[in-house]
Parts: sequence; structure tokens; C-alpha cells
Amino acid sequence: MAAYSDDDAMDFNDAFVPGVGGFTPRQFLALLISRWRFVAIAVAIMLIVALLATLLQERRFEASAAILLDFRSEDPVTGQNFPAYLADSYVSTQLDLLRSRKVRLEVVDALGMADDEKARAAFESRDSDAQDSFRVWLADNLGKSLSVQEGSESRIIDVTYESNDPEQAAAVANAVVRAYRDAALGLSVDSAQQRQSRYSAYLDQLKADVDEAQENLTAAQQEFGLINVEGEGTSDSRRLDDLEMRLNAAQTEREAAQAEVRRIQELRSGGRSLSAQADILNSNYVQELKGRLVQLESRFADMSESLGPNHPQIQSVRAEISTVRSRLNSEISSYIQSQEGEARSAAEREAAVKNRIEQEKGDVLDVKRQRDDIAKYVRDLSSAKELYQSALDRYDQILGGSELQQTNMTVVSWAQPPREPFSPNPKLSMIVGLFAGLFFGCLAALIAELLDRRIRTTDDVTHELNLPLLMELRA
Repeated sequence: MAAYSDDDAMDFNDAFVPGVGGFTPRQFLALLISRWRFVAIAVAIMLIVALLATLLQERRFEASAAILLDFRSEDPVTGQNFPAYLADSYVSTQLDLLRSRKVRLEVVDALGMADDEKARAAFESRDSDAQDSFRVWLADNLGKSLSVQEGSESRIIDVTYESNDPEQAAAVANAVVRAYRDAALGLSVDSAQQRQSRYSAYLDQLKADVDEAQENLTAAQQEFGLINVEGEGTSDSRRLDDLEMRLNAAQTEREAAQAEVRRIQELRSGGRSLSAQADILNSNYVQELKGRLVQLESRFADMSESLGPNHPQIQSVRAEISTVRSRLNSEISSYIQSQEGEARSAAEREAAVKNRIEQEKGDVLDVKRQRDDIAKYVRDLSSAKELYQSALDRYDQILGGSELQQTNMTVVSWAQPPREPFSPNPKLSMIVGLFAGLFFGCLAALIAELLDRRIRTTDDVTHELNLPLLMELRA
């Protein structure tokens, strides 16, 4: 024990001021050892309390089922690609569907929870003004014990249900998975069936468009008298080409006849001789008259040298020359009239051909417009048929999709009845009781020490009394 000098000796209770400077670890350990009974009693009491709480607490069981959500980037029915960024939104939607009242109501019906008399009695005795039905009340209570959680790094969804009956916990968890699968399948099939219904109406409209286009084409063909519009444009072009050739020929004939008439008229107006005029004529008779006239004029010249102007032979030749000239003039005039007639006839033929060409062009334009109208109806009919056929091909896919019984979820594992309850946990309860007992035991020992302070170590002298230590004697 510590020794004190006579000058420093004092009553310990008068010198000690509780809490001054606190406790050193050595002091605290010494007081726990000296007052171990407080700690032991507190630990024992807390362990007993924890044991009683464990025994009296209702046993709760958890059962979990796991499902995998498969976000398909391509619709198996339409082949449409969905953006990958919608995956998170899709998963959130499926989680909301799993937690929805619709699914819980299906579970209530599937497990026959509405037939539970105890649950009905609790429902009727509840203190609430809510007007919910018994089924809705059961579904809402079921949701309080239902947990739906998504994996942090995966698309596996854990469906967990808590109950005081292990069989019921597993049954409810599995029923939730089945109800969700049926609901998801129902939504998918309903959507496909609605799409099928709308598509059927769309097909009917396309079929009506095809029939209307066919009727328009038939009416136009009957009105215009045209059946095959292909190739008729070529025949029209050939007719116009023939008329153009005839027009060119008529123009050539007219121009040749007019040129011939102008040359003869120029010769006559220029005072040219009949022989010169006859040179440009192609008539054999005119050429014969020309030759006869030349002979007579030569004979007349020869006879004029030896015979007088009143000689009968001279007069006879002169009369014959006059007759030949008269005939030649008559033939030339007839030839000119003939050429003028030819020119007029050629001009008339040219005008007739021109009129025929203009008329034919008008007819061709009318027929072309009619063919264009019919071609438009043909294109409309072809387009309507192609659109209808394309839609009809896709209709088979949509019809198959409406009968497709599949969802984007796969059951990874079904819930099994748990063997051990998750609550209460005896080990955890005893550990908590032990630490609580140690805490309260230490607290009780500390309070007792503060109420009845003792000197057990040298630290009590040096630290609490602020007195110097002169000597320590050990037993």
C-alpha cells in the first residue's frame, strides 16, 4: 500500500473530489475487478431477458423466388428494334407490375385467402373508415410483407415474402411470380390482339382501295375504249410519220409544179421564141411540133430566096407555119394550165394532209391523255396491290404474335419453405444481450464506485488526490 507523510495525511473522503481527472485504464480495470458482481449480475439479467424475448417472440419465416428479366432488343413479332437505353425503364416498369395491386389480388384469389375466417373477422373488426373490399384489404396487407428487389449488377429480381408459416411464405412468393407471369403474358397477348384487330381494319381499308382502283381502271377503259395502253403510242407515231412523209411529198410536188409554171411564164413574158419555150417542155407532142416548126421555117427560108412572097408554095408554107405555131402555142398554154392545175392540186393535197396531220395530232393528244389517265389508274392499282400484299404478308406475323404465349421473364428458382426462421435469431439475441449486460454492468460498477470511492491503486493517490507517491509496498 502507499505510505504518506504526517504533513500530507488527510481524510480520503474529504480530499477526494469525484470525477476530477476521470479514471485511468488501470483504475477502471481495478474497479471492475473489485465490483465484478455488478457486471456478472447485469450480464445474467440481460441474457435471461434476451432468451425470454427469443422464446416469446413470434417466429417469422422468409421465402424467396428469383426471376430473370430479359429485355429483348428486337420484337419477335414485328422485328422492330428497341433502343437499349429503354432497358432500365423496362425493368422499372416490371418491378412496378410485380408490386402492383393487380398481381396481389391475383395471389389472393389463387390462394383462396378470402376464405380465411380469421382474416375476415380481423377485417370486420378493424377501426377504419376506408371503404375497401375484403379482397383489396387482403391484397394491401399482403403487400406489407412482400419485398421485390432488383440485383445491383444483374436483372435478377428477388421476390420475398415474410410469414409466420414457412409453407405460406413459399406459397405466396411462388404465387406472386405466377401472377406476375400471367399478368405480363396477358398484357402482351392483349396488346398483340389489339394490334391484330387494328391491322385487320387496316387490311380491309387496303382491300377497299384495291377494289376502288380496279373499278376506276375498268371504267376508264370502257369510256375510252382502250385496253392495252402499251404499244398504242408506237402505232400513233407511225401514222403521224406517214402523214409527215405524205406532206413532204405534196409540198415537193407543189413546189416543182409552181417552179415549172413560173419558168414558162417568165419565158413567155420575156418574149422568148416558141422553140426556146418548147425546150423546157417534156411533152413528146410539143417536141414533135417544135421539130416540124423548125423544118417549116428552114424550108420557108430556102424558098424565100427563090420564090416571091405571093408564090403559092410560099403562102402554103407560111400557112402551115402559122398552123404549127398556133398548135404549139395551144400546147404550151395547155401545158401551163396543166402545170398550174398540178400546182393547185398539189397545194390542195398539201393543205389536206396538213389538216389531216393537225386532226391526227389532236386525236393523238386526246388518246395520249386517255392513255395517261389509264396508266395512272394502272399505277394506282399496282401500288394498292403491292401495299395490300405487303400488309397481308405482315399480317401472318401479327396473327402469330397474338397467339404467341411467351414473356420476357424466366423463373430462375422457385421459393422453398425455409427450415429456420429468420426472426427471432437466438445467436444474435444472445450476443446483443451479452453486450448489453456488459454495458449496464460496467455502468452499475462505475456508479457504485463513484458513490463509495476506494483506494486500490497508486493511481488513486497520484491522480485523484494529487499527492506525491513516496513509496509503494507490495504484499
